[in-house]
Amino acid sequence: MKLSPLYLFRINYKSIVISFFILCFSAFAVYSQTEKLNYISKLKPLYVDSIKRIKTDTLVYVKFEFAKSILLNPKVLNGLKERTVTGVDLVYSTHIESVTFDQYKLNLERLQNLKKAAIFLFESDNMRWRVIGETRFKTNADAQNLFSGFVLHLRPKMTIKETEAEIEMLDDILEGKESIFPKSVPVNRLKPTQFSYKMSCHFINSKTGKFEFGGSKITLNNELAKKPKMKGGENAFYKLISEGVPFNPERKFKRKQCYYGVYSFEVTQDGVIQNAKVKGSNASQLLDDAVIDIIKSMKPWNKGQLNNQTLLYNFTVTFGKEKIRVPYSNLPTNVVVRDLKLCNILGIDTTKSTAVSREYFTPDSTIIKILNRNKKWNKMLVVADLTGSMYVYTAQLLLWFKIKEAARENTISHVTFFNDGDEKDTFQKNVGSVGGIYNSDILEFDDILELAKTTMRNGNGGDIPENNVEAVINGINNCKDCNDVVLISDNYATPRDLTLVNQITKPIKLVLCGTWGGINPEYLDFIRQNKGSLHTMNSDLVSLIKTNEGQVLEIEGLKYFFKNGHFSRLY
Repeated sequence: MKLSPLYLFRINYKSIVISFFILCFSAFAVYSQTEKLNYISKLKPLYVDSIKRIKTDTLVYVKFEFAKSILLNPKVLNGLKERTVTGVDLVYSTHIESVTFDQYKLNLERLQNLKKAAIFLFESDNMRWRVIGETRFKTNADAQNLFSGFVLHLRPKMTIKETEAEIEMLDDILEGKESIFPKSVPVNRLKPTQFSYKMSCHFINSKTGKFEFGGSKITLNNELAKKPKMKGGENAFYKLISEGVPFNPERKFKRKQCYYGVYSFEVTQDGVIQNAKVKGSNASQLLDDAVIDIIKSMKPWNKGQLNNQTLLYNFTVTFGKEKIRVPYSNLPTNVVVRDLKLCNILGIDTTKSTAVSREYFTPDSTIIKILNRNKKWNKMLVVADLTGSMYVYTAQLLLWFKIKEAARENTISHVTFFNDGDEKDTFQKNVGSVGGIYNSDILEFDDILELAKTTMRNGNGGDIPENNVEAVINGINNCKDCNDVVLISDNYATPRDLTLVNQITKPIKLVLCGTWGGINPEYLDFIRQNKGSLHTMNSDLVSLIKTNEGQVLEIEGLKYFFKNGHFSRLY
């Protein structure tokens, strides 16, 4: 049969239109990835002395040479696609050999090479990225001996031994033997990170010339209150540095060249300043000496009350030569302090341990905070993910339940625990009938605790996605009289059964755990489609259904774009 020219044209036209949309989508995806790489490469560094590589199954080290971008051991990335990667650190030495060196450009090249070797790392929008600058060097050789590369943080592979360790920790928490926010599980492995520490930081606002609280803060208020303080506070410190740096100390500074330095000093509980050092700098020796002289000449600070503890301070200064307004001074100047960040290191853990740190640990009271601030939730059906690495949140739920039971204020009518199919392999898991779901409306604490342990022990099977929606439908069918349906989910595990969302007959109150790196956009889609609400440790998102096409939402400092019925992260 001979086809008419008009018919052939229609076929070709249709093919052209389809090809056009594919090209547009591909171009958008490439653009998004490029923006993401630029965003990560320009993250503000976290400065530490050095990191020490520890052999553990929860850390993977991808090395590159000092001041180079080629990955030396990309094969270590093989097989990681099936593991849960919670974060990636780009670690480099802050030592600079040339004033023309561009650290951002090098970081970007390193990220591009990592993407070529493991593109799956860049497909997640809820993973935490950090840039770590090592400052422990005196010579070029010292800098080259420091580790340079990427550190991938993984959740442990769940085994019977790991599960029993988590259950033991759960018991310790509920009996008051362990903090409700534990950092580790007592299993025989080394602690996988040597640069997690508590610190409080202040940074200068270049527009106002005043310090604001920022950076990382993992500390207790009473710890901050008892430390020695400089008279006049952080603003006085900035004034001291900005006025004390010699104006135009040398004429070799290029007109628009930026210089920076990382410096440190210690303060005793008597307020005495000691051990001022240059930790990393691309400025001149004259300028570095000027900063150190200023620190050494500081008057003693007000005394502290921290039991003779010596406090370590790091501060980063960016020097510029543009003629800009300098707070506290009307003198004409060529060299100015443009930016300054002052960090008090409240505790660095540099000792070896026989405990395993659970991924990116941040003091996390997600469950407690959300349940306490949503007091109107009643006759609750609580559907909770009890798969591996969720024990911290399970402990919070059970402790909250125990407290409310003792006070006779329990507002939970039914619990549904799930573990994604018991010990089924991935190929055995069919959407809608995965199983591994456990129900109870006998709300005695001891019974709920035993049900939680049974759910945990029967898990450990298969892949990362989970059967959240199946569990919710199952729970609603077992408690038709429940009012508020609360789903406790793992932000790192996208539900395998989102195609079943329309079968949920009630709006969900989604409690999302582990959102430090951003919210998984799939969960934003889920809750908008369900007309429910999404809750993190610090936010209650109750009107996602009102999000319009093309709208950009800012949630906890991160931006999400809604287009064609789906959310995506903006960088």
